[in-house]
Amino acid sequence: FLGRCLRCRARLLSPGKATLPHRLKAAGYQTYGRFVGKSWKRYHAVGGFVRQHQASSVQSLHAHQVVADVRRWLRALQAKPEPFFLMGHFADPHAPYKPNDLFEAGEGMRGAYAAEVRYTDHHVGRLLHDLKRFGRMDDTIVAVFADHGENLGEHGDAGGHHGVSLFDEVIRVPLFIYVPGVAPRTVSDPVSLVDLAPTLLELTGASPLPDPDGRSLAGYLFDAPPPPAPTVSEFYNFGHRLRAVVH
Repeated sequence: FLGRCLRCRARLLSPGKATLPHRLKAAGYQTYGRFVGKSWKRYHAVGGFVRQHQASSVQSLHAHQVVADVRRWLRALQAKPEPFFLMGHFADPHAPYKPNDLFEAGEGMRGAYAAEVRYTDHHVGRLLHDLKRFGRMDDTIVAVFADHGENLGEHGDAGGHHGVSLFDEVIRVPLFIYVPGVAPRTVSDPVSLVDLAPTLLELTGASPLPDPDGRSLAGYLFDAPPPPAPTVSEFYNFGHRLRAVVH
């Protein structure tokens, strides 16, 4: 968890090769990552990628650019015999909220935020359409997740920012995992984003992480759920030291 690797926002300890992209690359995967922003190397987030590209800013709409880059890679990877790991990073639902030409914003901050969420959803859908068009939905795992939500005034604050509380609107985020041949289901147990890497590594047969904070959720997909476990949420920034445990 952050508490054992983060000294401050500018000093995140390096995980070395104990990361999801490194493990998949070692297992023979072509690993490609498209990041929004240009400072991810400072946070040790770009290691293990055969190819990675950092561009755009959270201050602008960029989902169309992310999709263009990922689609180009996806087309190129069709000719390669190796399996692939493609990561597309979207940060459109992010303050400051910008109007887009596809979905009209509703009233106030919530309406503007919802329009950005719909805009991102539309562009993620374009990538899923490409996977179907290339006939890859039968052999591709798809994971869609978010790192945080937004404070939109639910607790009396001004809203329009994230990371300054551990209320549900910030820490209860989407996590969808599609596995070919597995029937859809909903998991009501608390799970965590730190469970995602162990889950994908088990599903792909790659080597597990040596000391993960999370655990694999693969059992949920095959009617063998793991025992319920508490989730931990942490925030260290702007003078805050916040922790929450959910049972």
